[in-house]
Amino acid sequence: MKGDKHQAEYTWFPLMDTLPITSISARRAARQIVDATRRGKAELVISIQAQILARFHSLFPGLTADIMGIVNRFLPSGDGAGISAHRGSESETAITQSFLTLLGQRASRTYNENGN
Repeated sequence: MKGDKHQAEYTWFPLMDTLPITSISARRAARQIVDATRRGKAELVISIQAQILARFHSLFPGLTADIMGIVNRFLPSGDGAGISAHRGSESETAITQSFLTLLGQRASRTYNENGN
C-alpha cells in the first residue's frame, strides 16, 4: 500500500467535500462570503455543521482536541508527502468514482474543475 498513499489521501477529499453532511454548495458559500464582506464581518463560519462544531469546541476544548486526535488516527499519514506529484485523475479509486461523490463530480463539471 506504500505506493498507494496518494490514493488513500485523495479518496478522503472527494468524500468530505461532496457529502451533504460535510459541505454546502459553492453558490451558497459564495453568497454568505459576499454578505459577510458587505457587513464588514471579520470572521465567518459557513455551514451549520461548522457552527455547531465551533460552539462545541468553545464549550469543550479539551474534549474536542481528544476527538480530533482520534479522528486523525484514521486519516492517511503524511509520510512521503511532497516526494512526487500525482494528478487527481491518477489517484482515482472505485470510491472516488462512485455515487458517493456524485454531487462533487457534478460541481466539478459545472465549475470547469476537471483538472485539465
